[in-house]
Amino acid sequence: MAIPDAFFGSFSSDSNDNFDEYMAYKNVPWVLRKAILLAGHSIAIKNLGNGRYQTTQSMMGRTAKYEFGLDEKFTMVGMDGIEHKMVITMEGSSMVEWHTPMDKPNQPVDKQVYSIEGGKLVQSLSDGKVSAKRFFKRKN
Repeated sequence: MAIPDAFFGSFSSDSNDNFDEYMAYKNVPWVLRKAILLAGHSIAIKNLGNGRYQTTQSMMGRTAKYEFGLDEKFTMVGMDGIEHKMVITMEGSSMVEWHTPMDKPNQPVDKQVYSIEGGKLVQSLSDGKVSAKRFFKRKN
């Protein structure tokens, strides 16, 4: 299985649904939550060929870049500066990221589902108790 071509390209944040509540539940401080909500967030997804992909996310002067293959476990440093164990899979036409922060290995695994809806990249976040959505418009 491969990531569908519709996911490849650059996207910038457009709107959010329940994202502040999600961050509050995750114990993100109020001031940082407000800064994140006001900051632009960009995501670029590339097909590197041979079943390899690259995702680059940038926000508030921080960047997280990682290369991966589907269903391959790997470790990366997130924009929060924390090392995460990750695996990226496909569920139907959605790309799913499973995150386990290394500083909180007993915390529930974060599930981030990416889909394409109405030409936008939609990031659905959930840790099993609180959910949110972020919408990104295509830049190219």
